[in-house]
Amino acid sequence: MARKLGQHFLINPDTSRRIADLLSLEPSEKVLEIGPGRGALTDFLLDEDIYLTAVELDKYFADKIQEKYGDKVRVINEDFLKINLADFSPEKICGNLPYQITGPILEKVLTDPYPWTRAVFMIPDAVARRATAAPGDSDYSAISVMTGGGFSVNYAFSVPPEDFDPPPKIESGVIVVIRESGPEDEKFYHFTRAAFSRRRKKLRNSLSISLELSKDAVEAVLKDCSIDGNLRPQDLSFKEYKRLFTGFVKNKLF
Repeated sequence: MARKLGQHFLINPDTSRRIADLLSLEPSEKVLEIGPGRGALTDFLLDEDIYLTAVELDKYFADKIQEKYGDKVRVINEDFLKINLADFSPEKICGNLPYQITGPILEKVLTDPYPWTRAVFMIPDAVARRATAAPGDSDYSAISVMTGGGFSVNYAFSVPPEDFDPPPKIESGVIVVIRESGPEDEKFYHFTRAAFSRRRKKLRNSLSISLELSKDAVEAVLKDCSIDGNLRPQDLSFKEYKRLFTGFVKNKLF
């Protein structure tokens, strides 16, 4: 079967087992798998006595998964980005995410109010590094801020291209996300993305350009929030971004 959606299928069972183990599954838990493809991870998830829902966009693979596992899996042939997590009430979420839509999938999971507890994803290694980066790191980005509040995110291990068919041109990484207090207001994430849209510029300039505000207006909020406008976007912590966002909202500038 030829790739139609840019998939790279995991073929190393040891890697699949490691990913499944990171979920720390308990009997009778509800688990949602994103993009099962050929079922490389599904096989190991079903070693446990769980309720598994698999969301697969490609009808060919959705049918194959249903045919292979029967009533052991509830297969949903839909776009994950369009489903409502509350309809499936998952306690845990996992998946080998398609590279081209990793960002939108992570954003959906991290901003959804449904109280899942743990997620394990295999994603491009560069994205995995950004998701777990700390302020000041070269990889620190908007997604680092997103995971910095309400979640504990750990980089588990890297996965080489030869573990896939066909091999991708990049390394992959596996992250473990533990939900603590949950997501912030979605507007907050839009604000941080605006700040990082020009990450090489100083913060006052980045926000001024991205939000189409005068430098004086931006500088006034920065001063009120006790944040140095000469800093770069990657220098601020989650708490500082939260304080800055609150200041812009208070002044009706965002």
